[in-house]
Amino acid sequence: VYSTNIIAHRGGGYLGNENTVLSLEEASKHHIKSAEIDVQRTTDGWYVINHDNTFKRCCGVKKPVNECTLDEIMEMKVSNNFVPGKPDTDVATLDEMVVAAKKYNIHLYVELKGDTADRQMADDVYHIIDTYDYIKGCTFISMNFDTIYHLESVHPDAETVLLFLWNSKKYEVRCAFASNGCGYSDECKSGSCEWEKSICMDGKYRKRFIKIHNFRCRWNHN
Repeated sequence: VYSTNIIAHRGGGYLGNENTVLSLEEASKHHIKSAEIDVQRTTDGWYVINHDNTFKRCCGVKKPVNECTLDEIMEMKVSNNFVPGKPDTDVATLDEMVVAAKKYNIHLYVELKGDTADRQMADDVYHIIDTYDYIKGCTFISMNFDTIYHLESVHPDAETVLLFLWNSKKYEVRCAFASNGCGYSDECKSGSCEWEKSICMDGKYRKRFIKIHNFRCRWNHN
């Protein structure tokens, strides 16, 4: 028997202004119990929620997150790129998102994102979330191998996910979490498909006990 967990992308998917407290509120109204958010560090060491390297798409400010101060970011507004006419809202801090997630009982997949995804971010984000007693309500995810390895080594109570993308003519695979194949074909279920051999069976991951599993898999039709 398989169970399905719907994870709202960037806070609430298409339900609200992405990666904001409002997006989590909207996700909760639709009975969604998990949401992914993207954490980046400002130039003065604060942690805010934004997907892209800059604020251009969401806030109209073409400046990298890691070159902005928190005060600058608090002057910005996040537009709703999905539903025209909806009001803008504030850029969220990590603290605000954790408080909202705990309030609405939403499990957060916290992606440590961008150029500032490093061991310092891993430690800082862990301690911020721990301040609100919500470590068990979060999963730490990143494409940065060293960041995830550090979390697993120093904070063993943190649930971690290593993300990566792998493309071929047949598959686009985004992988994470447990080394048991993507489950989208008999080859993957048996652990014999090409991406499983080339990436999941790679000694670098096996020796360091990083857990890998499929996060998204889709057919390339061209």
